[in-house]
Amino acid sequence: MPTYHEVVSTGPPILGPGRHAGIRLAWAAGSVLLLTACGVSADGNEARALTGDDIQAVLPDREALPGWQEFGEPLVLEDRAQYKHRACPTEGFRGCEGSRSFGLVQFRSGDDRKTLVGYRITAYRDEQTAATAYDVLWKGHYRRAGGPGARKLDVGKPGDERNARLGTAGSGGPGALVQVRVGTALVVVDVSGIRGGDLGASLVKDLTGVISERAQQALNGEDPAGRLDE
Repeated sequence: MPTYHEVVSTGPPILGPGRHAGIRLAWAAGSVLLLTACGVSADGNEARALTGDDIQAVLPDREALPGWQEFGEPLVLEDRAQYKHRACPTEGFRGCEGSRSFGLVQFRSGDDRKTLVGYRITAYRDEQTAATAYDVLWKGHYRRAGGPGARKLDVGKPGDERNARLGTAGSGGPGALVQVRVGTALVVVDVSGIRGGDLGASLVKDLTGVISERAQQALNGEDPAGRLDE
């Protein structure tokens, strides 16, 4: 049974959990249009594949997550042989077919250092390939994340497809695992806390919304600007 850190995180165990009840999203007002665009670009054509440069721009930075601290350097790869074990943790790396590039970044919550969020994004050549990979990866691996006591988690309606689970992280504390398809891109969001802590569903929803909006903006030919409100 995979744990959240085995599935998503690339760094050492996190230091703690936390409640973030006061966090609101600056993207909320415009999210309905952006997050329901169904993978269509601004000119109405089918969404293109994101490049490595696009992924670099989509990955949240300190400006996108004010008050959070980067936990290691962002990573962007365009060689499938280098990223397939991270992007497709399935037998035979199923789900990586047709992928073009991959990126990941992690953040730790600010002063309390009690929550770790990991973002992963994989770009595919077209929407059908991304949709097929979505099913393969969710059914073949991610839907088992969080242990036998994990439950479905409501994160709203980011992207074109989404699934989320709330259960136990590799640290033994609470953890949420979210998979979202935004057009030609698949996003995985891992939010974790320490043993005995708590993890608010609203925080997971907000953190998922940030990268989902940024991916949609990139597909629309815009500069990714989705962020958490301070």
